[in-house]
Amino acid sequence: MTWKWSQVEEEFLDCATCPMTLVDGGDGDESVYMCCGGDLFAMRNHTWQRMGKVPDEIRNVAYVGAYDGVVVVIGSSGYGEVHMGYVFDVKKSNNNWRKLDCPDGFKGHVQTGCVLEI
Repeated sequence: MTWKWSQVEEEFLDCATCPMTLVDGGDGDESVYMCCGGDLFAMRNHTWQRMGKVPDEIRNVAYVGAYDGVVVVIGSSGYGEVHMGYVFDVKKSNNNWRKLDCPDGFKGHVQTGCVLEI
């Protein structure tokens, strides 16, 4: 694999872009994913492409993660509301979201997350 620097892209990310809603795809094809305005976008070949609409239950996105061809979005419907998670399969093109099961003892505010692959 050859890594090369490309031209600097000024104003690549808007100044309001939050690192909690932007994530490297980790899938080898240099994808970057971002939640913005209720939609999930992917940066591919230097162009933002809309992948799908974030489920209505998530109005405030707290965390976005990506691994193994899926994007995980965690958030809530509003301030003080219970956080929930959804998974988006980026390999399917039909706005395919799946709600994550979350036991009662593990519901609450989310500030950050990580993926550990063993």
